[in-house]
Amino acid sequence: MPTELFVVFILLMDILLIVSFAFVPYVTRKTELFGVSIPSEQTRLPQLMRERAIYRNQLLVGGAVLVILSLLLIWRTDPSSPWMIGIWLSAACIYLLAAFLLYLPRHRALQRIKQEQGWDAPTQKSVVIADTTPYSKDTIHPAWNLLYLPVLALWSLAMWWLWPTLPDMVPTHYNAAGEADAWTPKGPSLIWVQLAIYLFMAIIMIGCYFIIRHSRRQNDAAKPLETLEQEKRFRRLNSIFVLVVGLLTLIFIEAMFLYMMVGGPNATLLWASVIAYLAIVAVGVVLLMVFVGQGGSRLRSRAQQQVSQVNYDDDRFWKLGLFYCNRDDPALFVEKRFGIGWTSNFARPLNWVLITGLLVLIAALLVITITLSA
Repeated sequence: MPTELFVVFILLMDILLIVSFAFVPYVTRKTELFGVSIPSEQTRLPQLMRERAIYRNQLLVGGAVLVILSLLLIWRTDPSSPWMIGIWLSAACIYLLAAFLLYLPRHRALQRIKQEQGWDAPTQKSVVIADTTPYSKDTIHPAWNLLYLPVLALWSLAMWWLWPTLPDMVPTHYNAAGEADAWTPKGPSLIWVQLAIYLFMAIIMIGCYFIIRHSRRQNDAAKPLETLEQEKRFRRLNSIFVLVVGLLTLIFIEAMFLYMMVGGPNATLLWASVIAYLAIVAVGVVLLMVFVGQGGSRLRSRAQQQVSQVNYDDDRFWKLGLFYCNRDDPALFVEKRFGIGWTSNFARPLNWVLITGLLVLIAALLVITITLSA
């Protein structure tokens, strides 16, 4: 296997992971920091800037350790070893756990600063803005999701064309060195497994689209018109991003399946394709972080309006600043307070039904894949 390409792959994954977490405090809404709400006029307070810098520096140091461990792993491990990816994933999970543990002191520090500054004191100027305008123009039209059908049709046509040329035992998995290490008998099970994976991924991406479309809007009471415009553009850009990434992912997965089935793929081409796919997705994620931000907070708005109102303080509904639990809120999905995207309202029973359904769907996919492959 071309070691250079594998080094690029591991380093790309490391960098994406580090950037995605170390700079989160700089891309969340300016009125929310480490899961704690703060007044709009206090976002540049030196104490808050210092807390952001502490978290960023800690995760960058941890990221440097992760990169060093990754390079040592590549140097000391045979690329064809089935344990290599597993070991790297374990190191990445440890980094994520460290990021969470480093987040907690910053969350408590923000709570302390908020209390010392008196921002948590009740005020008659606090308001809740309820935007009831239709969601239809916030995202691209749902019909765009029908583009998954032509991709499925192209895969079906390619399978029909390749089927007569496939061997009796079809290679369906390759190790990091580009060597086949799993085979499936030529038959209906080969088609059903790939179809199940395709449908699962399509359901997940379409589900993400509808979460974006129907999640609760969030506005800043001090800048209602500006944040409303930013929010709408944020939703639209993310709905486009989810559709593009979904289509790209499914095309990539099915192309890899077809390429592996013909047998003897070129390891260099295989890894170059993986790196190209990850690089495209990574660039998209970074662009959203840098130029859009959570809720569109980094977008410039033409609707400038400053009023003497403050947001209603709902910190008590955010457990650790990460998990939203509010039985009185009918919304199933709300914006994250730490990171970019949306999270569930865990106090709504329907959300637990959806989460259980997702877990059942994943378990069913694993059972179908293992059973049909056997």
